[in-house]
Amino acid sequence: MDVQNVLEQEPREYTDAPAWDELVERIRAGETSGMEDLYRVFSSGIRFYLYRRFGWQDLDDKVHDIFLIVTTAIREGEVREPERLMGFVRTVLRRQVAGYIEIAVHSRRKQMDLDSEMPL
Repeated sequence: MDVQNVLEQEPREYTDAPAWDELVERIRAGETSGMEDLYRVFSSGIRFYLYRRFGWQDLDDKVHDIFLIVTTAIREGEVREPERLMGFVRTVLRRQVAGYIEIAVHSRRKQMDLDSEMPL
């Protein structure tokens, strides 16, 4: 995957975006078309957002993780206001990004500690 592909997937206005409450109901009902619509609407924006922060490293895995978190929350009834679905997605995304950063900071700290104690 190259940078041009990511840039082509930059977030854009969706004039044909489904009604969020209808989409949430379709996902709750187990319709795969609902999940496909959700993935199509937000994956490119999430992909671009994550790419800008982390580069290519585990990009597809991070997008997939966020998608699973959102769809699981929808199925379990945790999305109380379906018309605000994209706000919920944004919140999940920001929390996941904070978690990824925290993991990176802890792993770097451990690497520094090991390197600083080794004699030259």
